[in-house]
Amino acid sequence: MSFRPRRRGLIAVVIGAVAVLAVLVYVTGPWLSPVPPPCTSLECSPIFAAGNPVMGNCSAGSTYAADGCMAGDATFLITIESSQFTFGSLSFKVIDQSSGAPARSATEGGFSVLNQSGQLVAQSALSPTLEMTAGFEYPGHTASNGTYLTNVDSILVDMGEPAAALNESDLAFVATLSSDGGSTSPLQLP
Repeated sequence: MSFRPRRRGLIAVVIGAVAVLAVLVYVTGPWLSPVPPPCTSLECSPIFAAGNPVMGNCSAGSTYAADGCMAGDATFLITIESSQFTFGSLSFKVIDQSSGAPARSATEGGFSVLNQSGQLVAQSALSPTLEMTAGFEYPGHTASNGTYLTNVDSILVDMGEPAAALNESDLAFVATLSSDGGSTSPLQLP
């Protein structure tokens, strides 16, 4: 009795099984999984996160141009927890959470970015609504639209009125991405 025909049949079955397995591995391999595009939206946390708002008062003699707040105005100092965005790609606002509308100040308020030494590096124009309608200005020329905000920077919000006049019960800070209008979740101000 000859084993040659059986061996040939067994070899054919093994070769066929290996071929099917190779095709399955190729078709379902990780190299065919779609790679997600890089996240460019504020909804992709933690690309931009702010936190730890602390209420204060702008000290006597301070000016918005030099210090980021006007003497006697209520302020909130907000830390930047993480950021992968540039100054030119973000804008800020304070909203009334009950209506979603930008908060209004008695005079004019604005947003300033301070570096880790507390020096003013960027600020918005003053406005009676606490919402940036134009890009940052760079008084010390140490930053530009292409400069990244980092976790050593802080945001100083000048509320445009003294703390005693402030109706702060439902105010929140929001960052908005210029390119798609996406926003961070509101950060409750104390």
